[in-house]
Amino acid sequence: NRPPELFIPDATTEIGSEYSLYLRGFASDPDGDSLEFRLLSGPGEIVEGTYSFVPTRRDIGKNEILLEVLDEKGMKTENRFTVMVETSEKVTGISYALRSVDSDSVRIVAGQYEILSQKKQSVVQTDWIFDFYEIHFFAVNELGDTLIGTAVFDDVDSKLNRKIYSPAGNYMGNIILMTE
Repeated sequence: NRPPELFIPDATTEIGSEYSLYLRGFASDPDGDSLEFRLLSGPGEIVEGTYSFVPTRRDIGKNEILLEVLDEKGMKTENRFTVMVETSEKVTGISYALRSVDSDSVRIVAGQYEILSQKKQSVVQTDWIFDFYEIHFFAVNELGDTLIGTAVFDDVDSKLNRKIYSPAGNYMGNIILMTE
């Protein structure tokens, strides 16, 4: 008995779009044995021989998936491949309101993007690729920056309004993202 063969090429997909592979199309057994597939690590699931993955904002970037194929006699082979998750959605503005801030300035950080605001409530125009899933708010003062709170955008949801919570879990305000 010889081990089965499995080769899956790397791929690219967008957030919210299902990435699906019929695994039998990428596997074979030199002895003609029937095959079973298992997901060993990485996002997604295998149902009836089909691997599927619906990425969210939290999955943006490189995702490594490790699969195993077993034949009916116990021989197995592993295959690792990468699914790169991208987004073309842009954040064109943010509207936020914080309950209280003990500083003159608020620093807003979203992934690689950063804004310094002089207000605890404002509407700010942006031109950001929506490749982040958290927005952090910091009080800025002469002693340094202190985290006020975080809003999390980790699911694919048409509602882009979130509550801002402090590290201790207290409600600190709201944010609305405007996108295109």
